Amino acid sequence: MEQAITVLRARIDEEFRIAERLDAKSRQIFALAAGFFAVVQTVTFGSFAQNQITSTDRQIMLAATVIAGLALIGVAYRLVRGETTLLENDIKPESIVAWCNESKGDPEYLPARLVSELSLVARCRSQNNENRNLNYEAVSRMARVALSLAGIELFIAILVRV
Repeated sequence: MEQAITVLRARIDEEFRIAERLDAKSRQIFALAAGFFAVVQTVTFGSFAQNQITSTDRQIMLAATVIAGLALIGVAYRLVRGETTLLENDIKPESIVAWCNESKGDPEYLPARLVSELSLVARCRSQNNENRNLNYEAVSRMARVALSLAGIELFIAILVRV
C-alpha cells in the first residue's frame, strides 16, 4: 500500500508539473506573437510616414494591421480562456483525520482509503491536463495564424516602401 501511495503522489506531482509547463508554453507563444506584432507595427507605421505612399497603399496597410491585430486578440482570448481556474481535487487534512477515526483500529483501512482517494485526485488532474493541452493547441494554432498575418502585413509594408 505504501508503494501505491508513493506512486500516486509522484503521479499527482508530475501532473502538476505538466500543468505548469502547458500554461507556460501558452503564455510564451502569446508573448512571441505579441512581440512580433509589435515589431511589424513599427515597420508598418514607419511606412505611413513616407510621402510617396499612396492613400490606397495606406488603406491596404491599415486593413492588414487590423486583421493581424484581430488575430492577436484571438490568441489572447484563447490564452485567457485557458487560464480559467480548473477544479483541482486534493485530499483535505480533515478528511484524513476523519478516516483515521473511521478505521476503528483496522491498519489496512487508512492506506486503502488513501490509495482510492489519491487515484481520484490523479485522474482529475490528468483530465484537467488533457483540457490544458487542448487549450495550448488552440492557442498555438491561433498564434500561427496571427504570426502569418503579421508576416503578411510586414511583407506589404516593405513592398509599399520599395
